[in-house]
Amino acid sequence: MYQHSPYSTPTEDALDAAARTVASHKKCGVYVAQLIQATRTALRLHSSTKPSAVTVLGAGTFNKAFFIQFGSIAAVVRVPLDYLPAARDPIRLKSQIATLNFLQLHRPNVPVPRVLTAVLTGNNPAGAPYAISEFSSGTSLGMQEWFDMTAAKRDSLIDLLAAYWVRIAASTPFNTIGNIISDSVTISPQSRRGSGGTVSQGFRIMPMILQFPTGETECLDSSMEFCSGPTSLAEHWRYLIELRRREIARLYPDCDHSVIVKDGADNYHTLGKLMQCVDAVQHLADVAASMDPFEGKPMMALMHVDYACWRNVLLSEDRERIEGIVDWDDAVVVPRDLAALYPLELTLSARPRFTPINVRGSGGM
Repeated sequence: MYQHSPYSTPTEDALDAAARTVASHKKCGVYVAQLIQATRTALRLHSSTKPSAVTVLGAGTFNKAFFIQFGSIAAVVRVPLDYLPAARDPIRLKSQIATLNFLQLHRPNVPVPRVLTAVLTGNNPAGAPYAISEFSSGTSLGMQEWFDMTAAKRDSLIDLLAAYWVRIAASTPFNTIGNIISDSVTISPQSRRGSGGTVSQGFRIMPMILQFPTGETECLDSSMEFCSGPTSLAEHWRYLIELRRREIARLYPDCDHSVIVKDGADNYHTLGKLMQCVDAVQHLADVAASMDPFEGKPMMALMHVDYACWRNVLLSEDRERIEGIVDWDDAVVVPRDLAALYPLELTLSARPRFTPINVRGSGGM
């Protein structure tokens, strides 16, 4: 924790050095003084109020979380890292905020941080987009603590996590697949496909945003915000595969099928072989979709794709209650039979899938 008396505004580098666990390359390029000012305004404090503590809670793959406290009240400011343009995509950020607002309204029995204010672009005094949320008390569970628990205590915690998963995955008022977006814009009839344009109290579903952006992930086309999500798994897979086709065409505009490309497992293939694989995946998706018993009338549910007590579920000190559930960036609306599957952490041997080096800090991540 970085504190001064009299108060002196720390830099991002100074906060990183104090946190020690934050990798030096995970930068936001943000002006901390402006974050403090924005947080002060969001909490409706007098402009002369000085923070009692400013620290970095942690840095994930795409965001850094700053903890800013003024006496008895505090907030978490999430700032996308600056080395991934797609992580700062305004539509992606707008969807993240809309998801939290939807949860506040439609999942009141799920403790999520309330968004106080947000700026979607870096065109502001802080020099980066940010979202300021209420601070969620509680802490994530350490893996050693998990392994040291008695079997009865672990079973009780699994039951608690499973109960909250059921709350999250309750039926939604949507009938399309994709990401939640605020319906603050007017959608033309031409932009809606079939009945997929259902609007629910200011929210609707846009096509699924690519999860886990990389350095090669393009920012979203602005027209995507105005589209409705697909109404079936078959349509959803066609959409995703077409996205991949366009990405390949962008990376290899000459379409020379003899070019050698490397896949995610560091294996090398010709571009022609890669395109054959894409075609095969499309065929398999069509076959699988034809066997879907809910085709044409799926019930939808919201799914938190990174739900685990050692990362994004904040527990009370006695580990008897869930105080907050965070990191909803990649939450998606899917057919409910998919969301009905419990996360791997709650099944099989109930063991965490990640090593300690991958575990992110609690709070606003």
